[in-house]
Amino acid sequence: STASKSGPIVHLSLANMAFSKVTVKKGDSITVPCLYDSKYINNVKYLCKGYSWSSCSYAVRTDQPHSSRKFSISDDKIKRIFTVTIKDARDKDTGYYWCAVEINDGSDIREYFHLSKIILQVSHFCTPSLYVAHQQNTGFNGGRITISCHYSNSGDVKWCRLGTSCVIVSSGNLARTTVTIDSRAHSVFTVTMSNLRTESSGWYLCVKGDLQMPVHLTVTEKPSTSKYNDIKVVCNKCISHICSDLLFVMFFIATHTTTCLTTLSDTPDPVNFTSGIVNKALTTAQFQHHMSVTFVIAYHIKNKCDPFK
Repeated sequence: STASKSGPIVHLSLANMAFSKVTVKKGDSITVPCLYDSKYINNVKYLCKGYSWSSCSYAVRTDQPHSSRKFSISDDKIKRIFTVTIKDARDKDTGYYWCAVEINDGSDIREYFHLSKIILQVSHFCTPSLYVAHQQNTGFNGGRITISCHYSNSGDVKWCRLGTSCVIVSSGNLARTTVTIDSRAHSVFTVTMSNLRTESSGWYLCVKGDLQMPVHLTVTEKPSTSKYNDIKVVCNKCISHICSDLLFVMFFIATHTTTCLTTLSDTPDPVNFTSGIVNKALTTAQFQHHMSVTFVIAYHIKNKCDPFK
């Protein structure tokens, strides 16, 4: 349905710039973040498609998030960002879209972004004008992460944090982290964020010319190694037990086999322990006895080495 709205356009702040163009390969999905003011936390957010604001149509709304298979929407009220995902992009999805906040007593506040012409996948090498391997990325507190932004268009290189500022030179600080941009390679520039902090989590933008590619970063605590050390200790103990028990098994079998072979041997020739059991037939009872004892010892070793006991 067509959204009912009027009045002047009020741009939402997206990295201190009007959110412009994003590209996506045919058949892929892309997620776009939309930042809003804290006073609109409890308002309905929605995506509207159409070149003209006055005649655009609802694509998906936060109060009806499952109404579309093509679009999905979610609202992070803590960070004041709602995100919209366009799935299985097709030619018909090319066009203008508006991120909007529904105002019950006045004109809706909205920001538009243009989904530029989708690049048709005529071969496996077909790529968008600006893209990253993964929009969702994870780093560890105190560590670093490197993100590669691939492009085929021209223009200035930037790395921006959604709603704040941008690094436009080879190095700088952003979100209390050190940012280094390396644009020496052809058709790709890499962004390295060092000394990551938990508060570094959020949405960023690869910017090349008039194109932007949203990138989300989640910074978590580095997994504790204590559990791995515990497993290592258990394994070391198991190895010690296995060595001692295997020596006992070898001594037991060698002793009993020698006794049996000496008893059954018709000649005083030296016994070959590797083939003695095959060459010198034991009685069925003796063989069953040896196998039973070996099975019991093997079961004993297995129980000792079960780290979950």
